[in-house]
Amino acid sequence: MIRPRSSPISWRWALVFYGIILSLGLAAANAGAQEQRTPRVYSLAGEWGVMLDAADTGVRDRIWQTKLPDKIRLPGTTDTGHLGAPNQRPPSPGRLDRLFEFSGPVWYQREVTIPYAWRRRRITLFLERCQWETKLWLDGTYIGARDSLSTPHVYDITRYASPGRHTLTLRVDNRMKVNIGWWASAISNEAQTNWNGIIGRIELQGTARVWIEEIRTVPDRSAGSVLVRARIGNIVEKDVTVDLVHTASLSGAEDVRSVTVRGRCPPGMHWIEGRLPIGPNADWSEFTPRVWSLQVHMKATDGVTTWVHDAATSFGMRTIETDGQRILVNGRRVFLRGTVERCVFPLTGFPPMDVEPWRRLFAVAGSYGLNHIRFHSWCPPEAAFRAADEAGFLLQIEAPAWVADIGKDPPRDAFLREEMVRILDTYGNHPSFGLFCLGNELSGDPAFLQRLVRAGIDRDPRRLYTSSTAFSFGALDQYNVAAMGSALSDGTRYDFRDVVATFAHPTIAYRVGEWSVYPDLKGIGKYTGTLRAGYLLTIQESLGEHGLLPLAASFTQATGKAVLALYKQDIEAQLRTPNQSGFQLQDLHDYPGHGLSSVGMLDSFWDPKGFVTADEFRRFCGPTTPLVRLSRRTYRSSESLAADIEVAHYGPEDLSDVTVQWGLATRDGTVIGSGALHVDRIPTGALTTIGRIETPLKAVQSPASATLTVSLEGRSVSNAWNLWIYPSEPKLRPENLMIARAWHQGVADALQQGKAVLLLTPYASLRRSLPGSFTPVVGSPLLNPGGALTMSLLCDPNHPALAGFPTEAWTDWQWRDILSRARSAVLPDTGVALQPIVRIVDNFTRNLNLALLFEARVGSGKLLVCTSDLETQADGRPAAAALLNSLIAYAASDRFAPKVELTPADISALFVDPTSDPVRSRYRPDSVRAELHARAATNVSVGARAAWIPGADTVFVRMIGFDYSIEGETWRGETDSVWTENTRLVINLTVPSGFSGFVSIHLLDATREGRSSQVEIDGRLAETVTDYGPEGVWLRLAVGPTETEDGRIVVTLRPEGVSDMVSELLVTPRQSGTMVREPRNPALAKRP
Repeated sequence: MIRPRSSPISWRWALVFYGIILSLGLAAANAGAQEQRTPRVYSLAGEWGVMLDAADTGVRDRIWQTKLPDKIRLPGTTDTGHLGAPNQRPPSPGRLDRLFEFSGPVWYQREVTIPYAWRRRRITLFLERCQWETKLWLDGTYIGARDSLSTPHVYDITRYASPGRHTLTLRVDNRMKVNIGWWASAISNEAQTNWNGIIGRIELQGTARVWIEEIRTVPDRSAGSVLVRARIGNIVEKDVTVDLVHTASLSGAEDVRSVTVRGRCPPGMHWIEGRLPIGPNADWSEFTPRVWSLQVHMKATDGVTTWVHDAATSFGMRTIETDGQRILVNGRRVFLRGTVERCVFPLTGFPPMDVEPWRRLFAVAGSYGLNHIRFHSWCPPEAAFRAADEAGFLLQIEAPAWVADIGKDPPRDAFLREEMVRILDTYGNHPSFGLFCLGNELSGDPAFLQRLVRAGIDRDPRRLYTSSTAFSFGALDQYNVAAMGSALSDGTRYDFRDVVATFAHPTIAYRVGEWSVYPDLKGIGKYTGTLRAGYLLTIQESLGEHGLLPLAASFTQATGKAVLALYKQDIEAQLRTPNQSGFQLQDLHDYPGHGLSSVGMLDSFWDPKGFVTADEFRRFCGPTTPLVRLSRRTYRSSESLAADIEVAHYGPEDLSDVTVQWGLATRDGTVIGSGALHVDRIPTGALTTIGRIETPLKAVQSPASATLTVSLEGRSVSNAWNLWIYPSEPKLRPENLMIARAWHQGVADALQQGKAVLLLTPYASLRRSLPGSFTPVVGSPLLNPGGALTMSLLCDPNHPALAGFPTEAWTDWQWRDILSRARSAVLPDTGVALQPIVRIVDNFTRNLNLALLFEARVGSGKLLVCTSDLETQADGRPAAAALLNSLIAYAASDRFAPKVELTPADISALFVDPTSDPVRSRYRPDSVRAELHARAATNVSVGARAAWIPGADTVFVRMIGFDYSIEGETWRGETDSVWTENTRLVINLTVPSGFSGFVSIHLLDATREGRSSQVEIDGRLAETVTDYGPEGVWLRLAVGPTETEDGRIVVTLRPEGVSDMVSELLVTPRQSGTMVREPRNPALAKRP
């Protein structure tokens, strides 16, 4: 038998081989642990290659195979990189201007190195926020595309990312992928700008090949626990056993909750659930914003290899539900005091991606008493949710949509459904994410919206859902954001209970306030980033041209104070409404788009404008707010004041043993009345009636402003209301004063004789005037040209003319009746330097020099002009009667000593001569020398109203070089025919360059509806014609070489109320200047 010989060398090789096998086994068993010691994230922030692809040829040219020529720093945008076309256009009148603009594809490129330690990892590219569509190439391989506007773009590049160097090439296209509406805040140049770039975190992420894809937390307050659902991804092609350790802790607390869960995970995606005990007293709310940090540690194994991954999220023990018309958070009724955020970040043009700026934003909003923010047609980034969680704010997040044909564009409809799912999955754990809305002012197919609401509720019932703001679409909506209008009334009794009663589910008021403040020009220097507020410079220039620039700061303060009174009224009306669930202000801060909506207490940077402090605002906008119901704000001293006191209380708990104190005192401290009411309990989540108070006012012996204050004893809760009390005084009738109601020869004669004249309500006598208004512009004068177009008054309260009429320097409620029956006189910008006693602040698109009350010397006489009707129904108007007596007493006194003198030319510029005015007449000017003569709409059908077309009119004369066109409509009745338009009628004239002559138009109220019109020449207000009647008025407007240098004249008519109507047009040279008595309406086809 032959035995093999043993060999020491053979044994040595055997030992080596065994060691290798053992080493490989240990390496495989510990692969997850070894990988955990290498970085899992590599930031790609820094310098990237970039190329603008304006012609959109990059895909055809295979740009990913080339090296991009220029550089940009990411995170960032083409704007921050100063790439794109420099903006050389004049400043936009209604939004911020980008310094550099680009729309289209932009290519971004970077070399990356995949570490050897990542060879067994799953590798993804994470782009936190992009605008809008991204496409990715790794080296020469196309990876895919992403299109979310609201959530990160994540690419799995595991198959292609071998260890070593690679080239990442991204194509980012900010053109509109589907039509979500150009005013949707997610992409609008009205808001954040339609930027192109990548912002936030830009990372390569390497995880184990069994990993935690998603964590979803579902609080169960009744059980004192949270259901943790972990979505596990597995690409190892075999089943694995997964152990999950859930650990939860509160910031700053040592107490830790932990539980271990085991599950089986096949290849693909699989959910593993576990319940983590939390315990009592752990709720999240606006008063206790407890945010739990959840760490999830995963260990997975197939028995041979172990994979390890850690993930984290945060959550709050918060439930939100409805109970009839009420919203309940953690079972307690809440009232949402909110504002709107439209992605306004003027330094960058895009939202901040780190937490600190958002912490500041919520802190400022909270200091003004708010607990809610609506994100108008966009979704903020993760940092905003984190800050809101910490601040205890409830957020309304919206899908990026603002269209009128929702449900009728399949690609868009699919995008919105996918975007909703992405938003819910990405941000759904945040307790601040309490409300979701499908977009702003959506109309179209309500059934489509209901399907989306159903899909949202089914996917994630942790919040409330609604179809749209401003409209309600169906039974599935869980709450409603409803337009309710304003609460304008003489007193404080009005509320919105009738509106709320029409809805079965909770109602939140939409766009409360919306009153405009004169823009704060101090903000010009703040725009140091990618945007400029060019319109502020335009406003500044316009004020200078009108001689009003020194008053700019006063305009902001006066209009701000006036707007503050209106916001207080509107907010308190919401709080006074039983079963109301909240409101969303049009904005606490300015919105620099949509025609410059300067509607905020704060500017676009969330900085105060200076006319109200946060403490003052919170007195009427807080968790606990005293309220009164008053029938009016102006009283006679012979009356008694009666009021009902209520408290709107939405604090963390009931108030017990409450003493409510009240007091009425004049501004000099004289107490008129005071008292206290006691209640055992004021429950939270309710509007509670405290009781009725009453006090006589007979102690007031002279006109006085007073303050009614209501406070809760021992608590920092109080509120106050301005009131005015006037003794009953007979109208003064001094013999040394002439009181006139119109400008006429008798007034002129009296002034030449050295008399004092008080001219009241000379509406028809004013050459140029504007309607009076107690309220300011709504939103923006550019977007709402048919509403109020002035903004407030500005006066010197110490002027002797106002000695008997207590007032501040701005509009308050005692002015409401007076301004509602007034017109504002347009004073000359040059020449006479009239300084009104009571100035009206015009809107910032015109900046006319306006007056309600002014004085001047005329010859040896003295003239005081008030353009409000203070006499009609005077017995029921105590404020008007007091102002009238104050003016009479002043005009009859030695203190009446005007400093500015009016010449005859000044008088002609201010007042219409009723007998021989050079501009206005009931008779048509001489047409013998006419260069152009047309009669409106003679060739259209009777009763028809249609857009003007050439041939609609009878043209009697059209000389060479003269022509016209109309922007408006035509209408013809049985006897009259006109050009007409509801908002703006424009007559475009072509004339020879340098032409000097007259443009005459015939204003005719053919339907007898009381028409009045503002008439402009080349944008300059030339005449105001009030109530021009069925006989009509001819206006003969002079034009000279300055106006006609470009060969064009534009006559614009803006109606006050019902539409403008013009029946005839005549252009004559300067030599033709007489008015002739001719029939108003000769045969339509006959030449006069």
